[in-house]
Amino acid sequence: MSDGKNTDSEPEIAVYRHPNAEIRSYLTRDTVSNPLVESFRAPYGPDKIKSLPSLGAIGKQIVQELMSLPGITEIRVKPKEIRIIKKSEAAWESLEGPILRILTSALKRKRLRRVK
Repeated sequence: MSDGKNTDSEPEIAVYRHPNAEIRSYLTRDTVSNPLVESFRAPYGPDKIKSLPSLGAIGKQIVQELMSLPGITEIRVKPKEIRIIKKSEAAWESLEGPILRILTSALKRKRLRRVK
């Protein structure tokens, strides 16, 4: 939504609703991970942690925070996309707010690091 505000203050995140109602993609202008594609599935345990460092600090943090949300079964990370698959009984209405807060916070931290 453009209303003349400074676009640098809030990271832009577009939500793409897939034909499959259990999947949503969160698209960002800024990269959230190194240039690779990684998938993480619940249950999220120590065996899955091995590939986290390859995502970079921001990508790693995003995955860890998102996997702690109840109802998420899989996360696929690309440099400018986080694709989330949820359980059928989980509601996007309860997940989307926390997902957007996690992504917005991570992107703001990334911008702060870049400015330093």
